[in-house]
Amino acid sequence: MDNLTNFIKKMIYFAILITTLAFCGCAVNSIPTHVREGREYGKIDEAFRHKWWNYYKRGLSFAEGEYYKEAEADLREAMGRRMQDQRMARTYGMHFIDYFPHRELGIVHYLTQNFDTARKELELSLNQFPSAKARFYLDRVRKAIIGKQGKGASPPSLTLDFKTDEIWTRLDPVFISGTARDENYISEITIRGTPLFSEGSQKEFFFRERLALPQGRHEIEITAQNLPGRKTTQKVIFHIDREGPTITIEAVHIDVGDTGGIKISGSAYDDAGVSELSINGQSTDIRQETEIFFTESIMTDKSELELSAKDRLGNRTTAKIPLNSSVVRDLSQLSTDMPGSVMLASAASDTDSFFLSTIFGPKDKIAPDINLKGWTDTQTVFLKKIYLEGKVSDESNIVSLGVNGTPILRREGQLVFFGHLAELSQGKNEILIEARDEAGNTASKKISVTRKIPKALELEERLSITVLPFEQSGEVSEFSVSFQD
Repeated sequence: MDNLTNFIKKMIYFAILITTLAFCGCAVNSIPTHVREGREYGKIDEAFRHKWWNYYKRGLSFAEGEYYKEAEADLREAMGRRMQDQRMARTYGMHFIDYFPHRELGIVHYLTQNFDTARKELELSLNQFPSAKARFYLDRVRKAIIGKQGKGASPPSLTLDFKTDEIWTRLDPVFISGTARDENYISEITIRGTPLFSEGSQKEFFFRERLALPQGRHEIEITAQNLPGRKTTQKVIFHIDREGPTITIEAVHIDVGDTGGIKISGSAYDDAGVSELSINGQSTDIRQETEIFFTESIMTDKSELELSAKDRLGNRTTAKIPLNSSVVRDLSQLSTDMPGSVMLASAASDTDSFFLSTIFGPKDKIAPDINLKGWTDTQTVFLKKIYLEGKVSDESNIVSLGVNGTPILRREGQLVFFGHLAELSQGKNEILIEARDEAGNTASKKISVTRKIPKALELEERLSITVLPFEQSGEVSEFSVSFQD
């Protein structure tokens, strides 16, 4: 019995010895490593068992040390055992690696100036599994091939999707789109100096970019650049108009008898051009121009006079004037005896009341009265923009009116209804309205508007990730200029 036990033990020891020798034999690294500046290249952090991932990892190590002949041999050996580029390739058990032999071989050929082979390998890698690193080096290869051909490169073509280079619009936001083309590949499109996102160079580049433009005139510059560095630039001008026409009432004659006839004259102005004017729902015949003048006689039994003007972009200004007996007297006296005018200047006003001061004397010592509709001295909002509607009245003509230094008065008048679109920054915003009459009296009104970001949109409520800092030591190689996919 003891002899049998000893025999079994010997067989077990022998099997372990044979397994160990076989293991060691498989783990032999047949290619010697290289040492440069105290660092060893061609060595991997695991036993070398001649598996595809062993060759791949060793090939990357050789390439990093700039031992490109050994790197190419190992990468080709890896491809002979596993051809396809892919992420999360399983090696054994639950172990995975990102496996891009075609891409890495293409980079090796680029660094050894074998550009045609490099292009084929990188394009093959992108077809099998796209990566930013392959696109980055493919652009470098294409640029090197173009430079090697020695032909003078021409600037790319750039076509914008607009019929004219000057655009009037009320849209918010504004979209700018077009196409850039070049046989030498479009490498970059910039709008107002900001490059658009692009996954590598393309011979034909379609773009459509969203722009947040405030009220006013904006000159937008678009530039297309090809791989050799030649550029084409085009400019387009956007006129952003989101406010309705300014209406100035110059004279009103009202028949206080039984006929109820009203004769009204004035003007309407808008930078985009006035396209429509109606009084009490009746359209008037006007020429579509920047400023129009009108004189209309209408019959009405209504208790108010309503004016509506629309510009060619669709912005509208409306105002309602109650026709009570006191207003009739003041309007009639104003239109016959006084050269001054009543001004309505709101982008979308719909006033419930209309005030006219009595005929002022030769000495006006009262400052203009400023009122804002629906706004208190302090206010909290969650909007990027707010629309201010207000009224300024005075015994004499108002000759100056502005919001935060921006003039908004078109024509002088005793009563001004105004609208203004104000952009808000995050936090506290102060808005100052200032007015001056023809006698030199001034008035101002300041409101404080605090803009808050909704809780759901605050940065601390968003999903966050942490990226550890990159560390480089020793000589920086070509591999450090792109992201390691």
